[in-house]
Amino acid sequence: MRQGVPQQQMITVTSRLLFERNPSSWHSLQLLAMMAGAATAALGLSVITGWHLHSETLLQLHPTYAPMQYNAALNFVLCGTGLLALTCGWSRVAATCGALAAVIGFLTFSEYLL
Repeated sequence: MRQGVPQQQMITVTSRLLFERNPSSWHSLQLLAMMAGAATAALGLSVITGWHLHSETLLQLHPTYAPMQYNAALNFVLCGTGLLALTCGWSRVAATCGALAAVIGFLTFSEYLL
């Protein structure tokens, strides 16, 4: 018969946070999340800049593709900023960005219904 890990020891090990179990993997995941948030916010900012400068190159990758709408670019900025804030530990900023993105998304959706 196989010897198993005692249940209490398994609960103790699995209930610890990821950064307590393996700090190097935690930092690499946090760095990946920060890069994803920065890239998302930068993409949104470049599209918003394209809207203000009337630059078609910044609005769409190829002439046959549909341009990104201003609301979508604004939500990219909010979601990217929220992800960056979350990785830095600023939970209120992240929650505010998420709530604003949800409101803009809901209003855009309701615009299509009306």
